[in-house]
Amino acid sequence: MNKKYKYLLFDADNTLFDFNAAERRAFLALSALEPFVFTEEHYPLYHEINDLMWKRLERCEITKEELKSLRFRELFKELDREASKELISNIVEAYPRNLALGCDLIEGAADLLKNLSQSYKIYIITNGLYGVQTARLESSEIKPYITNMYVSEKVGYEKPSKSYFGYVLSDIGDMNTQNYLVIGDSLSSDIDGAINADIDCVYFDPSNVGTEGRRVTYRVSSLREIEDLI
Repeated sequence: MNKKYKYLLFDADNTLFDFNAAERRAFLALSALEPFVFTEEHYPLYHEINDLMWKRLERCEITKEELKSLRFRELFKELDREASKELISNIVEAYPRNLALGCDLIEGAADLLKNLSQSYKIYIITNGLYGVQTARLESSEIKPYITNMYVSEKVGYEKPSKSYFGYVLSDIGDMNTQNYLVIGDSLSSDIDGAINADIDCVYFDPSNVGTEGRRVTYRVSSLREIEDLI
């Protein structure tokens, strides 16, 4: 292995954890509260709305507290259905509990971290909800390989903010950006954040979306390729 790096900063959702699978199950479980909205038919619409809301959060257009309810209000609006304050409140409370149960891993994640942990310190960097992310990690087989997890909700900044990465490096105790490698699936969050912080990055691109002109250090379509790179 190339010992150029000392610390590996992995994104959580759709890099290590199969967030799409967890999200779908958590969404469908809300049918206990509103069976005509939380269906297989409406899940793709919710997924699209939720993704847009997280992008707005990255751009500091909304807060995380606003995101929690706004994504569901937008869903009801798009479906032209009424939603009382009580229903939205119950949904906002139930959804994270459902989501926290989803600790499915991306194929190859556990083996990769097991192998890499023998030579590197591994951290998770995530914009996800603190309660959800900590519960998922605690229940996951990758927990023994993770030195620490930095959740933006606790850090006080969101990826891709340079301040977020500055906090992480300061807390780890090594401000030399050349010692770090960011691995993530989001161009706007992980990759732009790494580039802004002058940290090398691996763009995990299983769908072959492409880099949209960004100068990424490495690009892989499967996690198992990472070991050969570093």
